[in-house]
Amino acid sequence: MSPRKVQRVASLISGMPVVRAQAELSLRGEKSAEPVAKLLRSAVANATSLTDAKPETMKVLSCSVTPGPVMKRFRPKARGTAHPYAKRMSHLTIILDVPGERHRAAAPEAPMKLEKGIKGEPTDRETPVTEEVAEQPKGGSHKQQDHSRDVARGQKRRAETGRSRGFFRRKAI
Repeated sequence: MSPRKVQRVASLISGMPVVRAQAELSLRGEKSAEPVAKLLRSAVANATSLTDAKPETMKVLSCSVTPGPVMKRFRPKARGTAHPYAKRMSHLTIILDVPGERHRAAAPEAPMKLEKGIKGEPTDRETPVTEEVAEQPKGGSHKQQDHSRDVARGQKRRAETGRSRGFFRRKAI
């Protein structure tokens, strides 16, 4: 389905509570409302399985549509000619806001400690380091260390705000 048709329905539910968005989509007479409703149901199911939140407390933070692949086809016309047309597809992204819930898969935060030099003397730079980073074996790749640091930052941010954002995407409709 073309992004232009889906965008009209997607912009309708952005910012709505999930229950109201589902009701709006079920009453909408357009064909593009069906895949949007299907993705919203999937996103709510994923969010409820990952957190303890109920759908009544969730809100559609944003619903965006981006163009997907285009299949080029030809339609036969008079006198043996052919006219081209495009079968457009779209990528649909829904971001849900789950207030007051922490992500269940998040590990508990490690206690902070200061990095020390040999014999317990402070180094020239004392920086807070988590237990996980301090205990990693030497020789690990930099990408793995960067990824674990980014994951820890995300968990800390979720713990501070008390909110969990679910990001769900379906590629082609």
